[in-house]
Order: sequence, then structure tokens, then C-alpha cells
Amino acid sequence: MLGFNKKSNKEKANKIFEKNTEYHTYDIAKCSLIHDGFTNISYRYELEDGNEYQIRIGNDQKFINRKNEKLFLDSIGNKDYVSLNVKNGDAVKKWIVGNNPDAKTARKISFLNKLNKAIEQLHKNKINKEILNQNFVEFLEKSSLEQNIKDKYLSLLNTFNNDKLVMSHNDINPSNMLIIQDKEIYFIDYEWARINYYWWDITNYIREVKLPMWKIYIFCLLNKISFKQMKQHLFVCTCYAYQWTFYMQQTNKIVAYQKEVKKMMEYYFKKLH
Repeated sequence: MLGFNKKSNKEKANKIFEKNTEYHTYDIAKCSLIHDGFTNISYRYELEDGNEYQIRIGNDQKFINRKNEKLFLDSIGNKDYVSLNVKNGDAVKKWIVGNNPDAKTARKISFLNKLNKAIEQLHKNKINKEILNQNFVEFLEKSSLEQNIKDKYLSLLNTFNNDKLVMSHNDINPSNMLIIQDKEIYFIDYEWARINYYWWDITNYIREVKLPMWKIYIFCLLNKISFKQMKQHLFVCTCYAYQWTFYMQQTNKIVAYQKEVKKMMEYYFKKLH
């Protein structure tokens, strides 16, 4: 994804590892590729002495602000990173033992309720005003939204102006959390963290796991959330995700994701009426 071949990616990861730790490559017992995404490539390093690290190769996409990422991590007291290069996103992180929720677990109402409580705890962190605010129109210009969808998107944003702002992870999905010892939910990967509306994190998660509407309704009932507002939030969240795809390099993977998000956006748009 970042323009390197597998060999050069691994070589770069090794350099990041040696530069930012007391170890050398001969200390590595096993190296595994764990993530090859839109904004970084990450490896898991298992060492001969039993220690483990995550090595992240960042990139230079202009809308990933690494200084903001570090500021957010510092503000919430996160101590997982051994090093984080704010210029390019390269990082060394202590390995956290846990598992991503599987597809079945991720869509259970009981898990959603637990996740919602974990999100509320994250949001209790005091707002650091130096952290970037979510910009809902940063990708609007280049996106090809139909006028009726664009108008609805902007109209709904105006109605949210007085909603509570919080320290938001901003990209909560099953791959950005760990279940530790089968109970604690632990959030990871704060690349997109922003000051945002309180409802964004849970809404984005629901969008990511494609929760069926009947489960969304039950979740809203159990958590005393307005079902009408949830549908509005889902539309806005998905519309923003669709706009974002136009700023990415138009690889086959992005184009496929763009089509998928557009379909969901149009579905949520219809549910508003």
C-alpha cells in the first residue's frame, strides 16, 4: 500500500526497530506482517528474550497528522509507544496481548453495550484544545456527491452544532481494539484521533460492522439513544467516509471500498425518510 515491496518494507521495519530499541535484528526470533492498510504497514516482532513489539511504517499522507496523534496519546496518558516519529509516523510500540473481536462477537448487542461503556470512559478524558477538531468538509470538494445527498449532509451538520465535543478515537472498528483476558476492551491506533462529537465513535463502529437496522434499534432502546438521531448520525458518518475515499490513491482496493461505502450511504439516506 505504501509503495514498497515486501523485502524493502521489512528492511525499513528492521531499521526502525534497531534505531529505537536496544536490540538488533539478530535478537528477532519471528517477524510477522500484521497490517497492510491505507495509512501504515505494521509488523509483530517476537524476540529471543520473550519481549514483543509492533513496528509501524507510516506514510506521508497530508491528512494524517502525526503530531496530533502523539499529542492525543500524551493527553490520554497512553504509554504504549517506545517511539513515534511525528514527521513520518514510523513507530515502535510495546506489544499488547489481546485479540480483536471476531465478526460474530463484534455484532452482538451485549458486546456493543460493553463497547459503548468503554467509549464513554475514553470520552471522560479532559479535552486538550491543541488537538485538531474534526473537519466534516475537508474532503467535500473533490467528492462526487449527488446534490440531494450533499444538501442533506450539510443540513444535518448544522443541527449538530451544539452537540457535546469529546476526545474521540475517531476510527473505532474491530481491528482497532483488543479484548484483553476476555473482558477488557482496549483501544489502539489513534492515527485519526480528533476532538469530535460524542456520538461519532459508537456510530462509526456500527457503520464499520454493518450492524443490521433491527439490532441498531434494540441497541438504541437499551442505551436510551434516539433511533432517529442514530440514523442521522449513521448517514453523516458514512457520507464523510465516502468523501474520504476520493482523496486516496484510486487503487482497486479503494475503488471497491468506495462502492461499498456509497451503497451504505444511500441506504442510510433512504432510512432518514
